[in-house]
Amino acid sequence: MSSIAEEFRQKQNKDKVPSSTEAAANNLWEYEKLIDPKFFREERWHLKEIAVTLQALVEDRIIRIAPEKEWHIAEKEEVEKLKEQGRKYQVCKKLKLNIPPRHGKSYSLQRFEQWYLGRSSENTIITVSYNETLSSRFSSNVRDGIDATKIDKKITIFSDIFPNTKIKYGDAAKNIWALAGRFFNYLGTSFGGTLTGVGCRLGVIDDPVKSDAEAYNDSILNSQWDWYVDTYLSRIEEGGYQIINMTRWSTKDLCGRLEDEEEADEWYTLTYPACLNADKVFKIVACRETHGVRHCKDCPEFMCEKIQDEELDEDGDMIGKMMCSDLLSFKSWNSKRRLTSLPIFLANYQQQPVDVTNAVYAQGFKTYDPATYDRSQAERKCSYTDTADTGTDSLCQICFDEIDGYAYVQDVYFTDEPMEVTEKEASRRLKMCDVHDAVIESNNGGRGFARNVERILKGWKWKSTTITWFHQSKNKRARILSHTSNVCEQVLMPEGWERKWPDFYKHLMAYQRKSKSTEHDDAPDCITGVVELMNGEIKMKKKVRAAKKSRLGIR
Repeated sequence: MSSIAEEFRQKQNKDKVPSSTEAAANNLWEYEKLIDPKFFREERWHLKEIAVTLQALVEDRIIRIAPEKEWHIAEKEEVEKLKEQGRKYQVCKKLKLNIPPRHGKSYSLQRFEQWYLGRSSENTIITVSYNETLSSRFSSNVRDGIDATKIDKKITIFSDIFPNTKIKYGDAAKNIWALAGRFFNYLGTSFGGTLTGVGCRLGVIDDPVKSDAEAYNDSILNSQWDWYVDTYLSRIEEGGYQIINMTRWSTKDLCGRLEDEEEADEWYTLTYPACLNADKVFKIVACRETHGVRHCKDCPEFMCEKIQDEELDEDGDMIGKMMCSDLLSFKSWNSKRRLTSLPIFLANYQQQPVDVTNAVYAQGFKTYDPATYDRSQAERKCSYTDTADTGTDSLCQICFDEIDGYAYVQDVYFTDEPMEVTEKEASRRLKMCDVHDAVIESNNGGRGFARNVERILKGWKWKSTTITWFHQSKNKRARILSHTSNVCEQVLMPEGWERKWPDFYKHLMAYQRKSKSTEHDDAPDCITGVVELMNGEIKMKKKVRAAKKSRLGIR
């Protein structure tokens, strides 16, 4: 062929627009849109993101290049260029999908498995579900999609895209079957099920945990882990792919266990919360429950000054930005927030699991009814503040009433805002709670913080609060662990405190007894300080002024 003819042919091929079926055969997202256009819509961006990630996985395009060491999805051109240049790069073979329930993740996987088998009849899959019923249903959906019969010319089916891929004749089993010309292509099973005699190029685990009872059952979680390690992994062929698709439940579920393994960085994780601005929503809720103010823009909470009018509805309620509002509306999400226990809600819908079973404060806290509580009985009205040491730390301030050696918590300020914000807000809360004795750790800028708070209160002509600072020299973790029982015994929270101060609750209950990490220990550190203050274990740099009984309303 002449060079002119070759150039003409290449130009024709370049300019040729592929048909919809051709595009679907080479692109998972196009396949999904063509097979089920009502569900796989462009505005459901998370479904497209899942499709792009799944395709990149089996095309070896999730890569990282040293010293970057961050996985990213590369275009085909980037991979080809790296190969041409002889540059070394790592390929990710393991994917975790952590997405809230009822958002199409399992359905997406079923369509992906069809597409994957359509691409090559040599591909083999093992899918593991929670039980045999679900594994049969999953397997049947994949098989039926491949074996679909065309009854409407306007509707595209699998055979329109992959005409040469068919189910093996006479292979009627639901859980194990093959494509035409092959011995084995697909097995659907459950945890603990038999895998004897089969291996796979692609292993998929779909939602192994179905309830909170299982999520906090060590026996069940351990048996799943043992089966995964001892049986399942041995069936993944060399160079094969793993996908774990699950809504999070606890820090000890399968995804949580993998995060603690040495090979944790071998996984690429796609995580989506149901509400994208949940932190703001939680803060507004906490503010309202503290101050009883309906319209955020009129709220005295300093943080709320940053909320824009366009972020509020006509009633002044915070508008939640949902991942996919037509699959889960903000109204439904908010209803679930109110009705579901906070650990389960955070795990299921925000993908933020909290291990309450192995937490330092697993036994929980005593509570009191704020509606019937009489503050006039307080012997002292105090606060303890742990300022933020570093950029990763949070400020924590707890205002409480002391009665007979018990701390009745009135307010919690837990934030990662900068000092110029927290100084003013901490001062406002001391005034709001009528705190008489405010104790502040002077470590790492805490002394300057204390002086600024004192200056702000004087500027407001507020004279009821005495500011005291001290240097905390004891080991933080040792203090927390040694005072655990006293904290749970002596500190009383107002009923509904976990929803009133969700960030504080999350950090407090997430603190693990066996963890070596020093991150997220600000909440436990502060509440430990409350008990130390009440029990006289803190040596002050400045003497605390004793509260007069008359000022406290005690006769």
